[in-house]
Amino acid sequence: MIPFRIAKIYSTNFNKVFNTKSILLINYIKKSLPETTPTGFMKNNH
Repeated sequence: MIPFRIAKIYSTNFNKVFNTKSILLINYIKKSLPETTPTGFMKNNH
């Protein structure tokens, strides 16, 4: 069984990596599709 402290640290690091990748992906989509992305969609996801 994994100690709770280690599991908590692991999940926190996973969330940080996942959030960073999501931000990079969103920024990539915004840069590659600036004309097709509505301003309302961008405002709702901030």
